[in-house]
Amino acid sequence: MKFILKENQKPLFRLYIDFSLTNFNVYDFDILSNDFPYVFKNLKEKNLLQKFLNVRLIPKDKEDLDELISELYENNSIKNKGRLFNYRYIINFINRFKSFTDNYELVPEDNELISFVYEDLDFDKIFYLKNNCDCNLTYTLCSKYTMTFANHTLTTFAKNNEIENYLSSIYKILNKNYYNGFVNIKQENNKAIFKFNEDVTFFSLMDLILNMNDYDFQNFDNFLIEETQHCEPNSVDSVKLSLKLAETLYGVKYEAIKAFLLKKNNEYRIFFFL
Repeated sequence: MKFILKENQKPLFRLYIDFSLTNFNVYDFDILSNDFPYVFKNLKEKNLLQKFLNVRLIPKDKEDLDELISELYENNSIKNKGRLFNYRYIINFINRFKSFTDNYELVPEDNELISFVYEDLDFDKIFYLKNNCDCNLTYTLCSKYTMTFANHTLTTFAKNNEIENYLSSIYKILNKNYYNGFVNIKQENNKAIFKFNEDVTFFSLMDLILNMNDYDFQNFDNFLIEETQHCEPNSVDSVKLSLKLAETLYGVKYEAIKAFLLKKNNEYRIFFFL
């Protein structure tokens, strides 16, 4: 199938993608623009566009992912197959690989009907992928297990006291006024609510690892800081802070790639979502 990767509605690449119930592969691409964002600086690398989509996948360890997938396929019996994270790829194609932190999206060049019933009879739902969807939400799925983003507010599912525990962890390192003027964080029943100031923009540290090789992985701290200096040079101190926070939240510095920079004027804050 042919898909168009866009930024701000501007076509950048035509991607040729094979995908199945449990996998997808970008096997070729056409260049549609001469003006690329920094993350595509090494476009000649064969797997760069595959990596770009991979880092935008819904995480394997997302809370209640199995429930989301069974709800999506309208079949509770598939839970009998065990963990369902290998069946999650269709979620991103439905969501057009969108993120509220930037303006990229992957759309089919033509409208497509997708079904995996020929691979597994339990997955018999037909999905209609449109090439002109005008949805404004980060995620187009109607489910309590997905994030929504509207009016500068991110809402996601959260267990009781999850926000309180989250803030307790990060405030071991951060000042309690750290996010003032950037984002207000609270929990209402089973929802986590992140209300961002209207003048705050986002930058994902995940985008910086697209050009990382094995040597860079072994020197991850230096690589992340050097790449940051190219993209957002005034945010280096915040990125160093992300390495400390990653150890606190996840026990591993490499998990800093899950962080986002919140940018307001010339100030930055490092931010981890649940």
